[in-house]
Parts: sequence; C-alpha cells; structure tokens
Amino acid sequence: MPKGTHSTSWPNFPDSPFARVNCETSAGPIELKFVKEWSPIGYERAVSLFDKGYYDNTHFFRPVKNFLVQFGITYSTDPELKSLGESRILDDPQLSPPIMFDEGS
Repeated sequence: MPKGTHSTSWPNFPDSPFARVNCETSAGPIELKFVKEWSPIGYERAVSLFDKGYYDNTHFFRPVKNFLVQFGITYSTDPELKSLGESRILDDPQLSPPIMFDEGS
C-alpha cells in the first residue's frame, strides 16, 4: 500500500473552482485533482482536511492508474483533526445531467 505526504496548490481557497494535491508516495508521485462544481460540499471538506494535515502519511487503497484512488484513514493522533474527519457532512446535490467519467481522463 503506498503511503506518503502531500503538498497542496489552490489559489484563493475556498473561492477557487479547482484544487490540486501533489502526493509523494512510496510508489511514486501522484496528483489529485478536485473540481468544486462536481461536488461543492465534498470539495470543501477534502481541501480543508488536506490543508490541516489530516491525510499526512495516509495509505492509499485500490489505486486505478489514471482514474481513481481510495484513501481516507488518518493516522493522526490530534483529537481536533480526528473529530473533524469523523464529523458528518451533507450529501452533495445531484448534477443534472450527471457527470460522465471515462477511465484515464
């Protein structure tokens, strides 16, 4: 399981419509791209958690090259970070028409 650290890049968060997170992993670098329009609530939550260090040294699971990766378990012992990560958020609104994804794009 790759694990690693990250650096973030987003101008004027939370107003920026896009965010990139560059992760250095034991299997090499990866870049995560977030699009606020697709998932505004999830976007703000993910960017905030990355910014606060919640995902530092996190393991990535089930990576599919050029498509997706699953992650989310923190190893932080900071009670504030753990509480933030465990708090519930609202579902994002459904987009109409739904976003079509092509593997590798």
